[in-house]
Amino acid sequence: MLLLTGSMVLAGLTLLSMWLLSAHDTRARGWHVVMATQCLWVPYDIYSKQYGFLILTPVTIAIAVRALRKG
Repeated sequence: MLLLTGSMVLAGLTLLSMWLLSAHDTRARGWHVVMATQCLWVPYDIYSKQYGFLILTPVTIAIAVRALRKG
């Protein structure tokens, strides 16, 4: 149950960060949410042995940086 709750919370934070990145006036906040969320995703992926998802961390950070620079 803990893993299900954790994944739902992290997925919600990821969606929030992508939504914030998509709006012009909230990109900086979105970037901060992305960084904080990725700091939580990495230990979660290791704990839950979902090592394949670790590749999403550098990709997500790159997308966030690109979105922040566009603004």
